[in-house]
Amino acid sequence: MKPITDTYPESYKTDAADLSGCGHAVEFIADAVPEPVIILNHERRLVTLNSAAASVLGQAEELLGRLPGEILGCSHAITSHDQCGTMEFCKHCGGNRAIEESLREIKSARECSILKNNGDVMELRVTSSPMKMDGLLYLFVYIKDLSDSKKKAVLERLFFHDIMNMLSGISTASDILESAESFEEIKELAAIMRMTSVSLTDEIRSHKLIFEAENGGLNIRPETVSATEILGELQTLYSAGTACIDKSIIIDPAGSEIRFTTDKTILKRVLGNLLKNALEAVGAGGTVKIGSYPTDDGVEFRVYNKGFIPGEIQARLFHRNVSTKGAGRGLGTHSVKLLTEKYLKGRVGFSSSETLGTVFRVVYPNEIK
Repeated sequence: MKPITDTYPESYKTDAADLSGCGHAVEFIADAVPEPVIILNHERRLVTLNSAAASVLGQAEELLGRLPGEILGCSHAITSHDQCGTMEFCKHCGGNRAIEESLREIKSARECSILKNNGDVMELRVTSSPMKMDGLLYLFVYIKDLSDSKKKAVLERLFFHDIMNMLSGISTASDILESAESFEEIKELAAIMRMTSVSLTDEIRSHKLIFEAENGGLNIRPETVSATEILGELQTLYSAGTACIDKSIIIDPAGSEIRFTTDKTILKRVLGNLLKNALEAVGAGGTVKIGSYPTDDGVEFRVYNKGFIPGEIQARLFHRNVSTKGAGRGLGTHSVKLLTEKYLKGRVGFSSSETLGTVFRVVYPNEIK
């Protein structure tokens, strides 16, 4: 994060002494709260914070005058040229909305997700209370970290939802199999059961990997791999799964064969998640195109489909519990960013339009360092 003087005029570097002569009393009250508390002025800039907030966010002298997204380490606020609170993403941020409402002198509490540059996500409940002193408005902002409970709930819900759906498919097919009257019917049901079993196994492996990554327990095992071989393996695996029924996966003939060093298991999980999302985004008869292309210092993989991601979802796409299918539906894009940037030292991007469709890009170095 840049020093405050590199970003804001010196006049923004306010402190508790500006709290209309009540600074010490306000700081005492804030320190009595065991959770992080920050106090903002009417311009949403930090005036002071309690010791709990300082232990998590940094010392006050480093943060004075900064805006909420910068204080919390929001990747949008730190990397964008636009000011915190004015971006498209900010319209959908619960924390920003709570603060905006309390600027209208309304106490507000909302939940939000803060995506950090390293791919980590903080799940927060932000309670913002307006307080007036000598006619000046300040915001007493209480921050409750819900990350652990939210992460556990999301992982459990998605795991049991996905696994039960697939087991239900196998159970239904086996029930019908008992009353099958022809060899052709038996073969058809056996094929369905095989596809569902492949998808079930892949889903269990995916959840195991994501669980380890979320808890920082994922070990990297670098090896030299072939980009085209990986794409071929993914094409074979997902073509045999339920997500590819009446759909097709093609490998871009304009792509290149590139050998590089990475963790093959994690890379296949990243590309597999993107491939599965793309298959779910296209209708019957649809096609998903995948390919690998050289970069100056590594390789870029692209996964393309003709679907379109609505703007509201685009703004929050890499957050936990938000996917291309909407909020609360999956960990796909969040896990792609987490695994790529935190473990494979790469970067993730995408573009989506109603006319051109959607393409996800993941770029990796020649070698993990």
